This record gives sequence, C-alpha cells and structure tokens, in this order.
Amino acid sequence: MGFRYEARQYKLSFEDSELDGLEVISNPVTLSEYNAVSGDESLAKLFASKLVSWNLEDKDGPVPATYEALEKQDITLVRTLLEHWFRELTGATSPLPRNSSDSQRSVEESLAMGASSLSQPN
Repeated sequence: MGFRYEARQYKLSFEDSELDGLEVISNPVTLSEYNAVSGDESLAKLFASKLVSWNLEDKDGPVPATYEALEKQDITLVRTLLEHWFRELTGATSPLPRNSSDSQRSVEESLAMGASSLSQPN
C-alpha cells in the first residue's frame, strides 16, 4: 500500500497587525501553478482562484471572495494578503536576503517588489 498525500487548506493569520480579525482560507497550490506566476497580476489571480472564503467587508457588506472583488481593494491590503498567503504556502517566516544562495524566489521577487518597498523611509 502506498502513501497518499492529502493537501490541506491554509488559514492566514493576521494577529497583532492592522488586519487582526481578518480570516482568510485558501486551497493549496500545485507546483505547476506556482511556476506559472510571473508577476503581481498572475499572483493575485492565482490567489483569488484558490480563495475559499474570507470575512472581508466594505461599506456595502461582505466582499465576495473573487478576483473581481480583489481588484477593487486597496493595493496595500492586496499586497499584505498576497505576502501572508505566499509565506503560508512556502513555509517562509520572512523573505530571504537578496544575497542568499537559495534558488527559490523571495516574496519581493514573486510580487515584483523592490527590497526598499518593505523598508520604512529614514
């Protein structure tokens, strides 16, 4: 009898942040889907396609868990969602330094962000 792997859903945690209380559940991603990501738009589309549920609301009530609804959200919120989701999928606790010899993409590279975009101005 062989081993059967059961992929799990991911629950994103936003405790101790400005998004504390937001609950996001997503389905797993295949290697093929991961490798097809080429920038912000494709990552956001992949995220939306894997989005099972969230408790996000706006002034009109619950926001649907769709790409179309995601497109209408503030970019800061979307980037934060994508960063948390990517870290949950990859098991990374923080992005790798730019000079790391690891061949995996960092969160910044996958989101097409420069290193300075995560830093606070001096």
